[in-house]
Amino acid sequence: NQVYSLDITYDTYKYQNIVSYVFTIFIDTGGAHPNTIIETISYNTKDNILITIDSLIEENNNILDKLSKESRLILAKNSNLKQENIQDMILDGTLP
Repeated sequence: NQVYSLDITYDTYKYQNIVSYVFTIFIDTGGAHPNTIIETISYNTKDNILITIDSLIEENNNILDKLSKESRLILAKNSNLKQENIQDMILDGTLP
């Protein structure tokens, strides 16, 4: 009587020549709990290429430092993330 499920939804984001898709994948295969996976794909429509972290690093080898700093600034503004133990996780999780 087990019911399995797979649900895939996506959101589209556009900026200049870049289009990004964020896929939310929900899978229930009868285990202890269902799984949710988030996958992203970014595409440069002008140059007709996929954008990967490797291509971003190749273009600017300081990009990971910049993303780390920006992520920390954004997360620091979130009032739900003010507890000390969460701050430690944020610092670890946003390392370049």
